[in-house]
Amino acid sequence: MRRKRGIGEGFCRLIHRKALDSAGIFRFEMSRKEARELLRLTALRQKISILNYCILPGEMIILADASSEKTASLARSFFAIISKMHNIRKHHEGSCWKGRPNIALIQKNGFLPASLSAIDMLPVARKFVRHPSEWECSGFQELAEIRRRYGIIDRKSICRLSGFENYTDFSKQHLSQVESLLGKDDLNSFPFDAIAVGDNREIMKIAHLLPRKLREIRKCKITGGLDAEALFVSKRRGDAVIRNI
Repeated sequence: MRRKRGIGEGFCRLIHRKALDSAGIFRFEMSRKEARELLRLTALRQKISILNYCILPGEMIILADASSEKTASLARSFFAIISKMHNIRKHHEGSCWKGRPNIALIQKNGFLPASLSAIDMLPVARKFVRHPSEWECSGFQELAEIRRRYGIIDRKSICRLSGFENYTDFSKQHLSQVESLLGKDDLNSFPFDAIAVGDNREIMKIAHLLPRKLREIRKCKITGGLDAEALFVSKRRGDAVIRNI
């Protein structure tokens, strides 16, 4: 497939990967903290802008403002090291992950705030905690300025993409948005298994790269009730689309 230049420029990329053991790989806080530090070092080494992340017992989500090549490189190296560490600890062989990571395009314009909130609310949606501030290994700790040292999130990129002049103002707005979501019943509505999320115009640009019989576009309301469209395709062909835009 030829590379389609320009189509992916208005999107950030979301990496979502599940473990084979849904309760095992990051079951303990120590292992989640190890993964968080590894993500920080990997992002620094590869010069990748991380916008948000969440490390749950059986899955991990990373939102990055990076090219398809850099995103794939981050996913490849990071998850390989995590698997190696897990295997050494558990005397296990083979991958500890369920299939390949899903890498989705998330439209920046108009959809970034809802995406950030959806990731922050995952520990609440999965019923691990009642408030995202109670889950230490997530980007909420940095977005709400609870943790200021050894940060992973690129504050300059957050301000640039969100239209704020300073991070404190963004943090206040984001915290207010997250607080407004508590107690709502649509916390699991974000389509993390899609390959693209955005408005109709941008989603159709990507959909047209695929034969009609391999694609499906669904209307959805993502976290906070925002109307969006999500593109779903067969996994193997979907990976090829993301790698080439």
